[in-house]
Amino acid sequence: MIRFNRFLTLVLTVLVLAPAAIAQQESAQPLPSQTGNPANWPAELDAVIAAPDNHRVLMENDHVRVLEVQMVPRETENLHHHQWPSVLYIMEAGHFIDRDADGNVIMDSRQMDGPLPLPFTMWKDAEAPHSVENLGDEPIRLIRVELKQPVQNGASEAQRVLAIEDAFVEAEVTRDEATLRRILDDGFVFNHSDGTTTGKEKYVEAVLNLSMTGQTLSERTVVVDGSTAVIAGTTDIRFTSDAGEDTTQHLRYTSVYVKRGGQWRFFALHMNGHARP
Repeated sequence: MIRFNRFLTLVLTVLVLAPAAIAQQESAQPLPSQTGNPANWPAELDAVIAAPDNHRVLMENDHVRVLEVQMVPRETENLHHHQWPSVLYIMEAGHFIDRDADGNVIMDSRQMDGPLPLPFTMWKDAEAPHSVENLGDEPIRLIRVELKQPVQNGASEAQRVLAIEDAFVEAEVTRDEATLRRILDDGFVFNHSDGTTTGKEKYVEAVLNLSMTGQTLSERTVVVDGSTAVIAGTTDIRFTSDAGEDTTQHLRYTSVYVKRGGQWRFFALHMNGHARP
């Protein structure tokens, strides 16, 4: 409780003092970035989805999303965006390079007049897809308070759930165990067409041992109700059998996602269908 109260105090301090701090610090130490129309940015490139190792949700409600952002020395983030304007409270940072989606340099901190006067507070508009490379031998650590605003024709919560599902399917095909475990809820249940069920651990084991070569989702319908989302659709799963034959399974599926701690988790899956020659 003490730790949470300290965190809440920090967030409130950032929000209350940000205007004065921004006016004072941005004029002396600008950190340029690229903005644009968030409606044109893919939902799957949201920071929490595309770069989860660097962005952890500390709190989220209808008004704000508070992210803890960390990068270890010499690390490069995955390409991602921030669809809402935000206040950054930078606690630790050395030299870094920020690049846009095409790899062009947006800024190189080595070209600044001097180091950031840490801790450093600043304002940023919605930030287009970009990737930061930590050039230093020390970590980068900051708190980003994203102020949620309606985005005209932007990514809806349904689109975010579909983006999570797309990321999970890619992880199945590439056998990315870390991503599978990150998205799967601890209470995950896979209901087989024969009536048997499988939990999270056995499902991960089965996916890693399956010679899957591809998977295509189609005919998807998603319904979001608060912290629960249901997707119904079809999938064609391509894999190599034990006999070395290429096989495709055409399946109908229903998946259930639940939102925990501001992040969507894969909670349940039901499949039935047949193999195609």
